[in-house]
Amino acid sequence: MKLLLFILQRVSELTCGRSLKTNLALVRNNVLVGSQIALELSRIQCRSQSRKVEFKVKNESIEDKILVVGAVNVDILCTKHEEISSGKDLAKGDIQHVIGGVARNVAECLARRDINNTLISVVGDDRLGKLALECCKESGMDTARIVAQSGAPTPVCSALR
Repeated sequence: MKLLLFILQRVSELTCGRSLKTNLALVRNNVLVGSQIALELSRIQCRSQSRKVEFKVKNESIEDKILVVGAVNVDILCTKHEEISSGKDLAKGDIQHVIGGVARNVAECLARRDINNTLISVVGDDRLGKLALECCKESGMDTARIVAQSGAPTPVCSALR
């Protein structure tokens, strides 16, 4: 995450702040499109179920927040410290868990800049999902709308470096 923040800051410096305006416009457009999709899906569900759907948590309004919708995943980064040769099953290395997902990264960056936002996402009700939620809370993110889905695995991305 530190690298992402560094890159975003450096790009902002190199573009004299224009990249921040562009990124905010992109976020606003994503929110607009996402909310239009959610609204239409809600209308379809209401018609088929003949009931009204409201999205409120703990009697809290979401009108004054930027809504970020998307993935929360756990990136598993494996770094090898020696070459893996033919006939060899093991190599020395390290494993690092990093909480990722584009939407989660955007929500954390907004939270770190004290921009009021909420992330709407789903993780699995598993060990990695609990880790992801804990890390999001520690970052100051609003996790009230991240659902831990029973029986579902938390999305994982693995990379070997």
